[in-house]
Amino acid sequence: MKKVVLPLYQKQILTGLVVKKVLDKTVTVAVVRKFRHPIYKKVIQTTKKYLVDDPKNEAKESDRVKIIHVRRLSARKRFRVLKILSSPSLNSTVTK
Repeated sequence: MKKVVLPLYQKQILTGLVVKKVLDKTVTVAVVRKFRHPIYKKVIQTTKKYLVDDPKNEAKESDRVKIIHVRRLSARKRFRVLKILSSPSLNSTVTK
């Protein structure tokens, strides 16, 4: 059987906020999705949490990260950290 590799632009890429860093090489990322209700036209916001693989242990809590869908890594992990977009520790500069 031939292995099919999808190009990067065809894989699901999401942006979210790291809400928990408890396990080794795993973070919990909350992804917020906004959409308009088809009948009532009100904007609805839903949040979904994903267990994400972080192989380098770089992501910390309250980091904004970009995640990509990969093959199944464990029972609940199906995403990997692609890039850390912003970090409060990087943004804060101490001035005296």
